[in-house]
Amino acid sequence: MTVADKPAAPTGVSLEPLDPLTAGPLAIRQPRPQPLAVGHVAGTGRCYPGDTVILYTRVEARAQLPGFTLQVSVPPGLTTSEYQASPNHGAFEPELVFTLEGRYLLWRVERSVPAGEVFTYELAVSARPTEVDTTWTSQALARAAGSDEDDPPAIESADILVIAKGRYLRYLPRVYQEQDELMGRYLMLFESFLSPIESQIDNIPFYFDPAFTPLKLLPWLATWVDLTLDDHWPEAKRRQLLKAAVSLYRKRGTRRGLQEYLEIYTGAQVQISEHGAGRGWPWARSTCRTPLP
Repeated sequence: MTVADKPAAPTGVSLEPLDPLTAGPLAIRQPRPQPLAVGHVAGTGRCYPGDTVILYTRVEARAQLPGFTLQVSVPPGLTTSEYQASPNHGAFEPELVFTLEGRYLLWRVERSVPAGEVFTYELAVSARPTEVDTTWTSQALARAAGSDEDDPPAIESADILVIAKGRYLRYLPRVYQEQDELMGRYLMLFESFLSPIESQIDNIPFYFDPAFTPLKLLPWLATWVDLTLDDHWPEAKRRQLLKAAVSLYRKRGTRRGLQEYLEIYTGAQVQISEHGAGRGWPWARSTCRTPLP
């Protein structure tokens, strides 16, 4: 080995080798279960300035509680109007709280709340005018009475998109889109009238689907296949029979068709035993292998 091949001597401060630590049992901290569950949604996810949107909040107690507080934030682009709470909340009115972070509507329940009890709240808000499309977020925060500050509250958020101008404005010349603010707001009226109709047209395939059509349209849809539905049947069975109607017509008079119809009717597995003409006229006997629900 030449001098050039010798490894360089270490420089700097020499350290004592560390002794390996003996691994011990890990203490895993289980998260504390939430005593409250909160749901918070907006009646619609988009609106125009001046429109009213309902914020729905649901609070469920998962354990016995001495009470709780519910805090619903109101973003600066929304104004509050009417509100209401479920009867079990009592006659306590909410408080409107102003802080540096924003405005809040605060409900308090100052009584013993058993596990499983549910409270519902509704808050109507109106969208303020805006120059550009803006999304505002409302947050519902529920905290059990007497809980520690370190305990995380139950939180749920709901977004509302406020559209500054009507969508129909894009069909007009550019001069109206860039300069005429009145036209953008004026077209909102027609869009609000026609949007429900457009939504029905966009979703029209669902009206012809037995699994999704409204219950009131089931008899009308059944006339398309010359089928009469029994109103005493459960809704699920009526939808199932209507969905299988075309297939059953193709199998009419066959063993398989009769079996499928009886299974829909009884909700049980059906087995059909046929006996030939050697014992007299042909006849069929059906038995349900599973008890009726």
